[in-house]
Amino acid sequence: MTRDAVTALEQGVKGRLRVACLPAFARHHVVPHLGSLYAQYPDLTVELELTDRVVDPVLERFDLVIRVGQQTDSSLIARRMTSQRYIVCATPAYLQAHGRPLHAAELANHRLIDRAHSTSMRGWRELLTPAHAASAVFAMECDDCDARRLSVVQGLGIALMPDWSVGEDIGAGRLVELLLEGMLPQAQGGIYLVRAAPRAPAKLKAFSAHLLQSIGSPPSWQVAMTRAAGSPGAMPRDRS
Repeated sequence: MTRDAVTALEQGVKGRLRVACLPAFARHHVVPHLGSLYAQYPDLTVELELTDRVVDPVLERFDLVIRVGQQTDSSLIARRMTSQRYIVCATPAYLQAHGRPLHAAELANHRLIDRAHSTSMRGWRELLTPAHAASAVFAMECDDCDARRLSVVQGLGIALMPDWSVGEDIGAGRLVELLLEGMLPQAQGGIYLVRAAPRAPAKLKAFSAHLLQSIGSPPSWQVAMTRAAGSPGAMPRDRS
């Protein structure tokens, strides 16, 4: 893109942009980058709705919806930012005190942290066989992703968490990833920028480009986890 084209784009970045996003993802990976966004585009404002609902950008008049999970609505224009996978994790102190499980059957001897009323791959019950789920002890069940993260970081038990939520904790050594045998396969998921407009206005292009650049490719949380796995002091990873 030429300098004149960049200048023209920046001059067109103004007005209000309505964005809907999963609350925990927005707190971790959207809101921290708004300062640098506004520094570059001072005439841009963002109305950010934090919700767990599946938002319809057409009916609810959102310029952009950041969806986490699976994207199946072909009537919308979706750009895949990155993949998403779920991490079984606990603190080093918890594992030292209670033992490190190698198989899903061993989870019966541990406290688990789970999503309440789980209806998706974000819950333990979707990744455990019925027999293993029946013997599981749930120390805490909560729909809020950040509350579950704080619980596992405190050492309350073993959690199943999205990588974008705990990747930095694993990279810093606060949490350890466990790869257990006997788990059911995960459904493929991703993180998507979804819009209804066939042509994105300048403000939407600027917001999307800034978010993608700020998160990075691969995203920062995956880089942190890879660095932790390759560090000399890293605990050996289980192989399923």
